[in-house]
Amino acid sequence: MFDYILSTMFIIGFVYLLVSKTKLKIQNNKLKLMIVQSEIDKKALSDKLSTVSLSETSHEEAFVKFLGQSREWAFKYIEDVQEAIKKFKDDAGPSIDYYKNYSDVMWTPLHDLFAKIVVAYEELIKVLPEDHIKDEV
Repeated sequence: MFDYILSTMFIIGFVYLLVSKTKLKIQNNKLKLMIVQSEIDKKALSDKLSTVSLSETSHEEAFVKFLGQSREWAFKYIEDVQEAIKKFKDDAGPSIDYYKNYSDVMWTPLHDLFAKIVVAYEELIKVLPEDHIKDEV
């Protein structure tokens, strides 16, 4: 009888160990699948990140290029405007200065209009850089 109880306990222990081993093997396989899936996800994210970083780099390069072109355009525009104001000053300046000096002596029907033109001319000349103004003096 003791042999019978001992063999039954041995069989129960063996079945228990067999069931535990099967459970551990299933868990092990699930963990392996999770590791493989995480490696696949990691590779996909790495590829996507490199694509995004390259895309951002190209966007940054395009933006820097745009800033450079805008800066060049702005400087060109400023130079053109300053040259136009300088030309206006060279062409109309002597006449306006003559009017400023002798407007009290000669009155014309356009006196009020010329007074406004003189004020606008003086405001316009103020925006010229100092080197343009010094050229005239």
